[in-house]
Amino acid sequence: MIRKNQEFLGKLIIFTGISLVFAAFMLALSPRFSFLGRLISARDLTLMVTRYRQLPNFNFWTRFGFAFVLFIVASLAASLQISFLTRKVRENVYKGTETALFDGFISRLRFCYTRENLIETIQQQLEYKADCSVLFTNTETNLVIYNSASPYVSDPDIYEKLVHRFSPNWLDHWKENIYFLDSEMQMTTDRKKARALLIAYGSIRFFIICRYIRAIEPEIFPKLFLEFKNYVGREATLSQLLYYSELAQEWQMVANTQHAFLPHKIPMLKQLEIGVYFRPLVNVSGDYYDIIPINEDKTLIVTGDVSGKGLAAALIMGVVINTIRIIDDKEDLAGLIFAVDSAIKRMHLLDKYTVVFLGLIDTKAMKVRYVNASMEAPMILTQAADGYKVKTLESNCSLVGIIDIDSVTVAEKPLYRNDLLLITTDGIPEITNEEGIQLGNNEIYLETIKTFAASDAQSIAAKVADFGLNYSAAKAFRDDTTILAAKVKG
Repeated sequence: MIRKNQEFLGKLIIFTGISLVFAAFMLALSPRFSFLGRLISARDLTLMVTRYRQLPNFNFWTRFGFAFVLFIVASLAASLQISFLTRKVRENVYKGTETALFDGFISRLRFCYTRENLIETIQQQLEYKADCSVLFTNTETNLVIYNSASPYVSDPDIYEKLVHRFSPNWLDHWKENIYFLDSEMQMTTDRKKARALLIAYGSIRFFIICRYIRAIEPEIFPKLFLEFKNYVGREATLSQLLYYSELAQEWQMVANTQHAFLPHKIPMLKQLEIGVYFRPLVNVSGDYYDIIPINEDKTLIVTGDVSGKGLAAALIMGVVINTIRIIDDKEDLAGLIFAVDSAIKRMHLLDKYTVVFLGLIDTKAMKVRYVNASMEAPMILTQAADGYKVKTLESNCSLVGIIDIDSVTVAEKPLYRNDLLLITTDGIPEITNEEGIQLGNNEIYLETIKTFAASDAQSIAAKVADFGLNYSAAKAFRDDTTILAAKVKG
């Protein structure tokens, strides 16, 4: 009120001055007066006629033009004066009264981004400088975010009264806003009786108990609510960003750990050529593979897929790879399956299991012994006179890690020079086109792969991946994708 009174008085003086200027100037432009505004007497008129041949002649449009230009100049001058006056009055009132204390809190609130920033600002601006008490609660979690050390707000009875009175259901009848409270902590519309104020925003209740609220300029309160609302939005956004940042760092650590289990490079083998395409859908994959040379002639090929996604799947993947690597007798494929099954079950992760293919390639005996535990059936492509023949290595074992396995059957297929063993996880055959047809169910799948078989192993893996991407309706993979091509050298 003090500021508004001072501004009104200043504006009254400015516009009174402008009125006097216009009154004098319009008088000067009247046809009955000379240009300088003097009343022309008979004597003066005779002298002027004697000395000058022609008096200045100001018609209506000339006078209108002078008045219009002067009005613009005076208006601009008045606007500048009013702006200067308003700024000075505001500075004087805000700096010299209780309003300045709340204005200082609002200014600091604009730069609060975290709860720690807000609490520091409350302590410095509202408690130490403004001599206020504060209670800051979340009614949804029943959490006291901050309360002053003053006996009033620390009183359990006062706390219970405020929390219950302005419970979560309270905003069903009132909108998010700023409200005044009297000495009994009841809502009041009479600011002269206000001894506290409440900022209600969502589940947040921010109480400021202060004895001089009635002396604060009214326009401060909408500004306070707006800045507090902006702070809540900033704090929530920053918290979310920090959460995602920390989560991303954790996932990256898991991804780095997972990649450490995979082969760092493809081994160079005397009679076997290996090519691999490995692409996680996200940075952590449920797919895995390994190439383990046993001796000069024998190589163990491991390819698998863990159920689900995320951290648990990555842990299972690491357990499978590590279990297989530490077992001495890697030619005992059934023993490897039992060991992996036991290791997964010991982790007690609900509904986690793996499908896996273990293939022991013997380039001296020219055969592959294998256990296919529910994987997509790998293919052996053998060159014949009329093109490539395809043999599939069908599943001969159940899922590993979730159900009891009584026995494991080890199957065997012959190999020939230049044969190609192609293994893919379900990321390739389950790709769908625009008609919703899966690639594995389309005749073009096998026919196209046959055209790749003459290439080197790494090129075959890359070509199969490109083929899947081009077939996809979305032109993107929708699952982890692993392709392993093992080609017997001619």
